[in-house]
Amino acid sequence: MSEEIDLRKLTREYLKSYYSINSYIGCTINCGYCFLAPIKIVPMRPIKVIEEEELIKEMLNDIYFEKDKTVLSLNNRTDPFISKEVKESTFKLLDIMEKIGLKNIVTITSKGVLTEEDAKRLDNYKNIRITIIVTYNGIPLNIQPISQVNQETTMKNVSKCQNVNLLHQFRPIIPGVNDDEVTIRRIVGYAKQYCNAAVYQGIRVNEYIKERLEERNYTYDGNIGDSHKQKSENTDLIFKQLSEENLNYHIFDHTSCALSTLYGMSDYNLHYTKKDCSQLCENYKLCHSNNYEIPNDLADILNKIGVDSDYELKDRLLMIYGMLSDEQKSYIKHILNITVKAKVRKNTYSESIMEGRK
Repeated sequence: MSEEIDLRKLTREYLKSYYSINSYIGCTINCGYCFLAPIKIVPMRPIKVIEEEELIKEMLNDIYFEKDKTVLSLNNRTDPFISKEVKESTFKLLDIMEKIGLKNIVTITSKGVLTEEDAKRLDNYKNIRITIIVTYNGIPLNIQPISQVNQETTMKNVSKCQNVNLLHQFRPIIPGVNDDEVTIRRIVGYAKQYCNAAVYQGIRVNEYIKERLEERNYTYDGNIGDSHKQKSENTDLIFKQLSEENLNYHIFDHTSCALSTLYGMSDYNLHYTKKDCSQLCENYKLCHSNNYEIPNDLADILNKIGVDSDYELKDRLLMIYGMLSDEQKSYIKHILNITVKAKVRKNTYSESIMEGRK
């Protein structure tokens, strides 16, 4: 692990789809495509970087955190159920949030095992709104060295919960590995028996990850260094066909769209403002009839989160004539419900590492 990496800075980051909090850093699964790999914490035995009580306290005091509004992700700088100690830490974070009465949406993404007892424990939380996101993708062991039996077991157990949403994450989709129609239909066909909805996403590759994939005997020929996850038009067509065949099982290509639909709100990441959404989407009318009012104290709010550049608001687009951090952008979109652009972008700490800017 590079001495330049400050693990403490990875304990809290406001990412594109959620606010990430992490008591543990590191993962031993060692998937070839892992986005943590460029941060040099894969493969690494998870290290406890901060006590759970301190982490929650820091989150509550963060200018970007809004009680009952901010969507959270727990221990996604590891796998939250990778080991007994990490699993207990994940549950402890949930316990603390439940005790103080938070009603935020909390996502927990895993390839690991949740037992029947774990599922019952999850189902006992009444305040926080939990979604378990199971990564189940049909990728072979040479690239993703963990048995899919783990994810199948988790889906079976969590599907019995009454107070927990279960989301199938078909990610990443890798060309020539798991992007054929037979594989996609097999994976979705199994997951839809247990999950409330599905989200599918492509793969993001930089030079570091490309080398890791080549070590696993896979050559990636797609775009390198793109900040967006890459997938083909044919992949979109396959999932579109599956959506049309399974009208009661909703399939999304954005996590925030899936979460928003599960919780009956318009997409908090505002994808509907820049894409041609399918009218088959359960949330289409809700998103496109969005009538949120611009807050009267917008200037004060922007000042609170450190936006000190000149700006202009026109037709629900906030143009910042200076620098805007990724965290500020997420807050403006998720909490204020305003689309935003800026002249200069400042990456999150982890993003700057992935893009080679550290």
